[in-house]
Amino acid sequence: MHWEVQITGDTSDLRMLVDSLETGDVQLGESEHGYVLRALEFESLNSADAVRDLAIEIVTVLSGSARLALGTHQSLNVGAVYHVRPDGKRDITLFAEPGVIRLRGMPVTLMLTRADGTTEAHKSADPVAQWLPLAMGNPAVARALRLRNVDELG
Repeated sequence: MHWEVQITGDTSDLRMLVDSLETGDVQLGESEHGYVLRALEFESLNSADAVRDLAIEIVTVLSGSARLALGTHQSLNVGAVYHVRPDGKRDITLFAEPGVIRLRGMPVTLMLTRADGTTEAHKSADPVAQWLPLAMGNPAVARALRLRNVDELG
């Protein structure tokens, strides 16, 4: 088994780096999952967390090097961690960062599982039930929602 780490960034920058990092202790390659980093040091690690931590160190240096050598503008970042089994199947570990996820086009219920094991369901339209009566009783809130409705946002 071995580890691979997904790398995100500008695809033209990544393509140039692949050509220079095909061999050695740290390699960057292209796979069906996008661009992946492989490092000899990953193989002694036992967890996706440890692999990700080391990958962040490597990618930070790689990104700075690319900015210096290639004049790139976009940073490189670490994505998913893949544990590749001998049969070629992959265990994928995703690391959620704080942020906003926007899902459009269909009703969505997102199940949030906390570190303590508790879960909570969130429906994408849940806030509307709270905002509507608030707007009906508060002209400033109603105005804010009307202004939000004026034009399509990008």
